[in-house]
Amino acid sequence: MWVDSGARETTHVKGSALVRGATFESGGDTVGVGGQRRAYLRARGLAMSFADQQISLDTRIVESTGEGCGPDGLLGLDAMRRCAFVFGRPSLALVCSS
Repeated sequence: MWVDSGARETTHVKGSALVRGATFESGGDTVGVGGQRRAYLRARGLAMSFADQQISLDTRIVESTGEGCGPDGLLGLDAMRRCAFVFGRPSLALVCSS
C-alpha cells in the first residue's frame, strides 16, 4: 500500500490479497482527484498491521486506484492518526504509538 497523507480514509483495491476473505457491503459514492464520481464498497473491522502496530479499520473498497497510486490501495490518515512521519531524502518512515 502507498501512504496518502491527503486521504482521510484508507482504501483497498477489491482484488488485493490484503482483503481476501473480507466481507463487503455497500459504501456509497466518492469523488476522486480527477473529479469523477465512483461507487465504493465498505469492509468493516479490517485488521491491519504496520509500523509495529495492530489496528482495525472500516475501509473503502474500490475496483482500482488511479494510475500510479498503489496496486493494493492507499493508507489514509485514519490508519496513521497516531503516527509521526520521518522524512528522508529517498524514503519515509512511520513511528506510531498504540
